[in-house]
Amino acid sequence: MKLEIKQTIKREICHYASPDVLITSLHNKVYLKKNGREAVIRLPMRGWKELFSFSRKLRRALRLDKCNVVPVRDGLVIVRQGDVYFYDEKQNHLTQTLRLKNCRNLLHQSIAVFNDGKEIVFGEYGLNPQRTEVPVYKS
Repeated sequence: MKLEIKQTIKREICHYASPDVLITSLHNKVYLKKNGREAVIRLPMRGWKELFSFSRKLRRALRLDKCNVVPVRDGLVIVRQGDVYFYDEKQNHLTQTLRLKNCRNLLHQSIAVFNDGKEIVFGEYGLNPQRTEVPVYKS
């Protein structure tokens, strides 16, 4: 079977893909394409991070482009720069729900979604030289 590339899109990360859903991001925007419609979710940027985010090379060097996005029932859970958000698809509304304690982002593919997308679990495994307990979050 030969793989044929039919299209490229200008994005930095592909977070999720299925026959009906494509979730990608570029800089501080998350793109949710679902059933032929696309929503663009703009994530807040503060202070010096916004100032230095104009360049892809600077974003990579400063790790400003790291982001986790996972589909859940009725929306998306988004983790970026230590903030955890819920994007409500029906209301087209982004709400910050949590601030991480030990790190800015999670390992990719490290959020467990279960119960038909109603619940999630993830651990905050950042710098921990003392090997103390880490927060594990459950919705």
